[in-house]
Amino acid sequence: MKRLDKFIELLFLRGSAGLVLKTGSAAYLEGAQGATQAVMQRTLSSAHIVSAVAELMPPYQALLS
Repeated sequence: MKRLDKFIELLFLRGSAGLVLKTGSAAYLEGAQGATQAVMQRTLSSAHIVSAVAELMPPYQALLS
């Protein structure tokens, strides 16, 4: 299972407007009125975010990042 799959599933289950992945912050869902809800406790590094997004890319593009 891809790392982002569980977060994307929560995004749709909770009817959120977006998933925010920001370096130095925990991943969180953003509601339509701007309310936020953390979906993990650990803070993310740039490497965490890049590797999670790279899993969604075709292999030839992931190698370029």
